[in-house]
Amino acid sequence: MRWEKESLARTQRMSTGFRDIWDRLTGRYCEIRRQNEFETLKAMQRDRAKRDALIFRHLEERQSLHRQRALVRQEQMRRVKRCIAISLIT
Repeated sequence: MRWEKESLARTQRMSTGFRDIWDRLTGRYCEIRRQNEFETLKAMQRDRAKRDALIFRHLEERQSLHRQRALVRQEQMRRVKRCIAISLIT
């Protein structure tokens, strides 16, 4: 959604009709195009960095959950072994 809004804003900077012809003659078209390309690159880098940060955060959370699950399983096994030992004694 943000990408679409930013793309629309960059597109709207470009002139149409006679103004487009004038901008091409004066060199303004190239300036706007370079600015748009630069902003597109920056937006892509920003989005990639945010996506990478999200992926790493998810990986860390997943590792934490795996550790917690391993601890729960160990505790369950201790309880089962304790129950078996008690039942063998009685």
